[in-house]
Amino acid sequence: MKTIIQHYDKEYYKGHYGAFLDDEKYVQSVARFYQYAIFNRLDLGPGDRILDFGSGPGHLTLALEADCYDPSLFIQGYLKEKKRTAYSHLTQIPRGVYRAVFSSHSLEHSFNPGDELKEIHALLEEKGILILVLPKETIPGRPTTSVDDNRHFYAWNFQLLTNLLSATGYRVINQRMFHAPYGLRTLAKRLSVDAAVVCSHRFGWFVHHFPSLLTIAEKI
Repeated sequence: MKTIIQHYDKEYYKGHYGAFLDDEKYVQSVARFYQYAIFNRLDLGPGDRILDFGSGPGHLTLALEADCYDPSLFIQGYLKEKKRTAYSHLTQIPRGVYRAVFSSHSLEHSFNPGDELKEIHALLEEKGILILVLPKETIPGRPTTSVDDNRHFYAWNFQLLTNLLSATGYRVINQRMFHAPYGLRTLAKRLSVDAAVVCSHRFGWFVHHFPSLLTIAEKI
């Protein structure tokens, strides 16, 4: 496990996010996009206690001022520089206090996703909400003998997610496809942030940009 955590270092995040980590305006725009496309629809805002589980740079929950959990040493330093509340170990996170836990493209990196869902269950308050965004992957994919840089250990579909969530103490409320922002950086340079976010959201659906599986579940 230590070797896997070490894999998610500065080079990994620079390779996956490029100049994104240093582009504050774009980070703000992406945060507003996720606020508009997901959190507002669930009536979640900065006043709610929310945890970003497997947060990476924490950019998706920046507008909500969410707490962050990520074991990457590089990310720990990055989040502290940004003055975010950041936990590096599950044992540090307060139990039963979060109205919502958000986890985007994280569970597929876990050795034991069922155990992690149980951990999240303990962090949520009564009837708290779990928001899962997971990659839509082609199954079975290409035969290969090489490990890739993404290090995904599981591939998901909606039925498997519902089965696993039901077995770990959740009730699925809603599932749908979710598309990432499209052309947001360019749009933000030409339009107001709000207009750029709305346009990017609509364009993402139109071109099916980076489709993911979005699942909303309630703690029971």
